[in-house]
Amino acid sequence: MFLLSPPPPPPQPATLQDSHLLHGVPPNVRAAFLHKLASSWLPELKFALLYRGSRDGMTPCSFHKHCDRRGATLTLVRSSNGFVFGGFTNSNWDKGKPRGKLDAGAFLFSVTSPYVDALVRYELKQEGRLRPGQSPMTSIQTGSELGPTFGVSQGADLALVAKSASRPFDGNSHCRVGTTYADAIGKGHSSFSGTPEFVPIDIEVFRVFSD
Repeated sequence: MFLLSPPPPPPQPATLQDSHLLHGVPPNVRAAFLHKLASSWLPELKFALLYRGSRDGMTPCSFHKHCDRRGATLTLVRSSNGFVFGGFTNSNWDKGKPRGKLDAGAFLFSVTSPYVDALVRYELKQEGRLRPGQSPMTSIQTGSELGPTFGVSQGADLALVAKSASRPFDGNSHCRVGTTYADAIGKGHSSFSGTPEFVPIDIEVFRVFSD
């Protein structure tokens, strides 16, 4: 009689601790970011990797294939000059025609910065929050030819840009902090990487969920 070995357990999804982008930052900065998420920014939540550009393809098409309709997500970006930043939203990413979504819980952040040695969180401007009688501003933009995009369609505070859905994200990716999200350190359009435009060399998107 031959005894069959039980099948190996399915691989567990990578967690935020497995982030390739965070492994590239100083250990104390990485630890501080993970602690801030767990203690105050997104407490009691878990993270599972949905998309890594260097693994899955640095295009809007690949991003949407792995991230659409997955609920709340945390996005990390590394620019070609080595800075790491990103954003969080509760809203779904979607394909189709570009359209804006309001999410009062969305925020942007810098893990490493050309200007400060501390973590920075960028909140929606107060007028970006829905109040009685107020027209909602846009927290994120989603559409087939867009990567992760935070803010209004013209002058998004953080936009991953490509010439088409199947082309790679390029140097037209940009920062326009101060448009929809408050300029926390007074550096405006150069807040994330030192310049308004940047080349993303990797992107990671994590699903954010509770038990």
